[in-house]
Amino acid sequence: MGNGKPVIYFDTCAIIEAHRVKCWRQLVDRYELHTVRKCCEELADGNPYDPEYIAVDQGQIARDMVIHDVTPVQCVKAATKAATLSGLDAGEKELLAWCAEHDRDAMIITTGDRAAIVTACELNLREKLKSLEEITKPIGVNPKFRHHFCRTWLEQVCAAFALDNL
Repeated sequence: MGNGKPVIYFDTCAIIEAHRVKCWRQLVDRYELHTVRKCCEELADGNPYDPEYIAVDQGQIARDMVIHDVTPVQCVKAATKAATLSGLDAGEKELLAWCAEHDRDAMIITTGDRAAIVTACELNLREKLKSLEEITKPIGVNPKFRHHFCRTWLEQVCAAFALDNL
């Protein structure tokens, strides 16, 4: 895209949460949104009969986001730097592998998955992690996010990681 907007990488859960709180359009207007193909595939895997299911229009995602293809080599390279990578779901694994190799200037939005945050820290991406709450406030959006998409929770997880590695 290269439109001069700040680049943000989303995993599956962050995409779903942005749709749940209905701030997706504002994010598309303000940021250049990226993800990996596996996260797009995961969006189609939800159970529409689950009462907490959030429908996400696949066609709209394809129009709104830059979607990257990740190679097995990129995943192997990331795995040599982060032992915890193998424990992540496929979308998170590929997203972090892509970001570790390609885009050090972008912000990365991770899930509320503590393991994904730990892996991002192992890949030296800590300074690039932002919560959904952090990226929506500057654009005047302040929805009620689930706690694991808030700045305080992200900081707590990162602090715990840092303390465990002293």
